[in-house]
Amino acid sequence: MSYIPTRKERLEDAKPYLLPAVAGVIVLALAWWLVWHELQPRREIQPVGGASKDEAALVAARQKISAEVDSLENTYHRAVAAGGAEKAAAVLDHAIEQQRARLRLEPRGSTAQSARLGRLEALRDERKFRSAAARSAALEQEAQTAQRAGQTAVATEKLREALQLLRAANANAATVDARDFPREARLTQAIALGEAEPLRAALEYSRTLAVAAVAQEHWADALKAYAQARAAQAELNQRFAGTRFVDGGELARLEAEIASLSAAAAAAAAAAREREGDAAAAAGRAQEAAACYAAAAQRELNEKFPRSRFVAVARVTDLMVKHECVHENQQP
Repeated sequence: MSYIPTRKERLEDAKPYLLPAVAGVIVLALAWWLVWHELQPRREIQPVGGASKDEAALVAARQKISAEVDSLENTYHRAVAAGGAEKAAAVLDHAIEQQRARLRLEPRGSTAQSARLGRLEALRDERKFRSAAARSAALEQEAQTAQRAGQTAVATEKLREALQLLRAANANAATVDARDFPREARLTQAIALGEAEPLRAALEYSRTLAVAAVAQEHWADALKAYAQARAAQAELNQRFAGTRFVDGGELARLEAEIASLSAAAAAAAAAAREREGDAAAAAGRAQEAAACYAAAAQRELNEKFPRSRFVAVARVTDLMVKHECVHENQQP
């Protein structure tokens, strides 16, 4: 009877072959996983049939739009050379729209296509800058012509348009150095002067009327005219602080004139009472003269209208002296 090895003996005999077998299985598993990992995405991205046709259609669409943009850009340059500003602007706008459509066909973007879009947009901004700046300069010249003709309102309106276009030009300038901020400030100042001109004219007119009324001793008319002049000067000082029409000293002078005219009636009454006192004193009516001097009330006039032209500190003393003198003459 032949000898049959036990299970333990068989395992001992198989040990030299077991480790290489396990290693082989692991290597085969890794190789299969790598093959599957590399090939599976490709099969998903490029399934048999449709995807290659879609890619070809996409490439064709890109080429078609690029060719159209090339043609539009060439047309734009020819229009510029021929002086067709409106046509050039329209063609350039269309080229920019098409280039944006071309860029949308790049799922991961394209540096070259983005750069081309930026170049076209820079061309458009430069054209806007030049066009707006030129039109603004022309409007400023027209405004100066209108100003010399005495058409202040027309000139101011043209200056407003010129300033609006200049601001648009500055916004579209390719560089900061190309922006004309000094001219923008100059136009702003010129507009303020134009807007202030009606008020300045009203001030001059009212002041002229006031002086004439004072010369004729038409006090009510003079007071009204000076009040209108003061209102015009106050508005000039408040609304147009940056113009040459601002004049705080003139405002103070007008207010003094108004105060003087407001005190005119009281001053006239005081002067009349003083004259009556002088006449009574000369006639020997000392008591009547004293009452007249007291009624002259120059001190009250000074206090009530301190900015009036009728303020006279010396007259207060004079009246007091006259009053004392007539009192002394009354004594036996």
